[in-house]
Amino acid sequence: MFKFKWLKKVTVIATVMLSACVNMNAREIQVGAFFYELNGDEAVLMRPVSLKERKYVIPEKITYSSLNFKVTAIGGYKAFAGASATEIVLPSTIKSIAAYAFQDCKRLKKFEIPASVTSLSWRVFYGCDKLESIVIPPSVEYIGWGAFTGCCNLKKVVCLSPKIKFGGHIFEDCSLLRSVIYASMDAPDNWTAVMHTYVPSKTGYDAPRFTIGKTEIIELLKWHRTTYLMGQQETADLSCTCNLKGYTAEIIGTCKLKPESGKWSEMIPVRFSDDTASFIIQIPYYYTVIPRS
Repeated sequence: MFKFKWLKKVTVIATVMLSACVNMNAREIQVGAFFYELNGDEAVLMRPVSLKERKYVIPEKITYSSLNFKVTAIGGYKAFAGASATEIVLPSTIKSIAAYAFQDCKRLKKFEIPASVTSLSWRVFYGCDKLESIVIPPSVEYIGWGAFTGCCNLKKVVCLSPKIKFGGHIFEDCSLLRSVIYASMDAPDNWTAVMHTYVPSKTGYDAPRFTIGKTEIIELLKWHRTTYLMGQQETADLSCTCNLKGYTAEIIGTCKLKPESGKWSEMIPVRFSDDTASFIIQIPYYYTVIPRS
């Protein structure tokens, strides 16, 4: 009899917990300064409680009904649209950002995309006319149509993704954009060329889909030596000139020369640094080994 009552009690508790989980997944809930939707053990941020805050710091996880949920997306359509914030800080758990998420954030001057993000939907930063620069981390695989449309003060973009796809008109109405750095060996779909367009190698960059003003395609580095006599030395001389204005270049890899004659290539990691930040891009080193006469 005692055993039966115990089992009945456990069943009731389990039923109540299951009911609570279903209810949590079915509605928007507020935790702190934000509204979320819950999905399994993850939380999707839908919108802030107020659009008048000067700074938003989105947490990595939230606790609701004594359960923890990891915040993995900015999922609300126009989530922060029209917010007064000068700074919005995203956690390293965010994977995706929905359409128009930061539309018309007129005071937003800088924004850091976490290295966990894989996709930015269309017109994410539409009309952020104080945004001056942006770094797209290597994790990003897709940026939607018109993501930076109307960012009329955007001057510099660093795209560190080795493989990325763009929707059309990514930088529409970005009339001051003068410098774009691409880390990918092959030009992304719908890529844009500007006055100073830096690439690892011109080989993979033909005619751009879009242009802003007068354009020039510039290789990030110029190698000083690319020809070697077979058997003369084991490693390549990787001295070079950095073509990226305002940056220094540090070679952080080596190249072991092929022992046979022919034309060869090796990807060399290079750290580019300026006064504020640094990043690493793989640069191709093309060289020729000639036979001894």
